[in-house]
Amino acid sequence: MPFALSEAGPHGLEVAALNAPATALGLFAGQRLADARAMVPELHIEPIDREADADFLARLAGWCLRFTPVVAIDGRDALFLDIEGVSHLFGGEKRLLGELTERLRTIGLSPQAAIAGTAGAAWALARFDNGRIVASDRAATREALAPLPVAGLRLSAANVDLLARFGLRRIGELLGIERRALTARLRDDSVLRLDRALGDAPEPLDPIEPPAPHRVVRRFAAPILEAAQIENWLELLAKQLAAKLRAAGLGARHMRFGATCTDGESSGFELRFGLPTRSVAHVMRLARDRIETIVPGFGIDALRLEALLVEPLSVEQAGLMASREARDRLAYADLVANRLGRERVFGIAAHGSHIPERAARHVAPAEAEWSDAPGRGNRPPQLLDPPEAVEVALAEVPDGPPQAFTWRRIRHDVARAMGPERIAPEWWRREERPRDYFIVEGDAGRRFWLFRRGVFGDEPPPSWHMHGLFP
Repeated sequence: MPFALSEAGPHGLEVAALNAPATALGLFAGQRLADARAMVPELHIEPIDREADADFLARLAGWCLRFTPVVAIDGRDALFLDIEGVSHLFGGEKRLLGELTERLRTIGLSPQAAIAGTAGAAWALARFDNGRIVASDRAATREALAPLPVAGLRLSAANVDLLARFGLRRIGELLGIERRALTARLRDDSVLRLDRALGDAPEPLDPIEPPAPHRVVRRFAAPILEAAQIENWLELLAKQLAAKLRAAGLGARHMRFGATCTDGESSGFELRFGLPTRSVAHVMRLARDRIETIVPGFGIDALRLEALLVEPLSVEQAGLMASREARDRLAYADLVANRLGRERVFGIAAHGSHIPERAARHVAPAEAEWSDAPGRGNRPPQLLDPPEAVEVALAEVPDGPPQAFTWRRIRHDVARAMGPERIAPEWWRREERPRDYFIVEGDAGRRFWLFRRGVFGDEPPPSWHMHGLFP
């Protein structure tokens, strides 16, 4: 039955898309919906869902990563795949194009595809010479584009109509005209689009994912479904990727594992490491808890493992860069970070400041200053951020410790105290006041780290704060 999708246009509802039976009856995209209904009363109409279309196109782009690491979305209905250097993996360009279109048909699509040396030429050929494969040299590109309509240059409708009034309907008719004359008559970047299609101007693609410098892929004739199979193949891919990295003297700091399914869906996860690595055991230790996030759907037909960020890593570094204990600590930090999120796991390093809350900073686990469990020194292992106000009932004046205080609505009588330890602010922070710190022990045996901000005789008067607790 004739079917069309509608959407609001500048002059009311318009036909946004239609199927083959509707096209055969003379309807076309952009037509006023009232006119389409008058021509074909039995036309079935539904509103178009652009948001759902965009979401599906994005998921389809992720699925196409099984063919090449560089996939870009173009507009509302097209994808660019940069297949330079990968077509031989499929037996050549013709077989790659055939496999791509056949797989798209199996998931219910009606693809139009072409291969050319430029993105612009491929765009035009896919729409007006479906299935064409053109050599990447300039002469072959000009010859292939010449008989195609000027709309193949991705021109606006206004420019297509303007060229038609001059009798210019084919791309070949534009090739002999001086660029200055075309620029004077055409709006926007139409001349640039012609140059890009011919290869006279570059057209960089904006890939959906940054292309990985090192990548291994496994494709399956029979789709896999079980988590155990995914784990086995991931380990094999990890070994292959480790061999590539070892040959290049590199280690990975960031990996991405992806799976594409026969129904067009894709899923995956990323792994990050505190130090560059090519240890298969370490990769698998982090990945096992994440494999369950892979959704096989109707079956996985391709798996890929990519090293997104690599750094130099020699054999000596891998074995001697740190003690076994330090490596185990970093491996544990990687395990926790990949479960909870890299932003939730950090180390502590010293910072040049006497102010306690500024005397340490968060760093990556690999840069942390590892130490054993802290002893009972003059600093608590954890500070309150920010320090909490304390109400002091009795204190030795002017510089003595409190004899009793109330914190979080609970009164504490001080049995013992040590201090004060005066910490002055940095000279450039003139708005801050000096602090006098005391270690006090309550009558219940708990130990607190309190400070008095300011000195007696100043305005405003001093205030007391709780900054930490000792274990």
